[in-house]
Amino acid sequence: MTSLSQIALVGESRSEVLAMYMIVKRFRDIVLSFIGLIVLSPLFLVLMLAIKLDSKGPIVFKQKRVGIHKKHFSILKFRTMRIDTLKDTPTHMLENSEQWITKVGKFLRKTSFDELPRIWNIFRGQISAGDLKEMSLETL
Repeated sequence: MTSLSQIALVGESRSEVLAMYMIVKRFRDIVLSFIGLIVLSPLFLVLMLAIKLDSKGPIVFKQKRVGIHKKHFSILKFRTMRIDTLKDTPTHMLENSEQWITKVGKFLRKTSFDELPRIWNIFRGQISAGDLKEMSLETL
């Protein structure tokens, strides 16, 4: 398998090829995330209504992450836990964690629908659809 770094193009420097690759990748992210936002908007509305009817608090959960070019940003997820849960405590660190997850939250986690708001992060250029690798600040 050939990687981008191994491709030798006549008349093109590596940096020019990499720059073009990054432009194409960003264009792809914008187009795909925009289409995703439009197509999935009815699902977003249903999920937002379900979250609001199930429990008090905001619909979206924000968590600080480090993304492209090591810039800090807030990753967006649909909220799956009660608002009285210990702040900034990962689920696996909670004693009896199931008691803190809402009814709708269980469904969202099981289906991974809680991750759908990340499409907005992709559209904004904070993460890329091709490599959804961002790091939580706790892992740094």
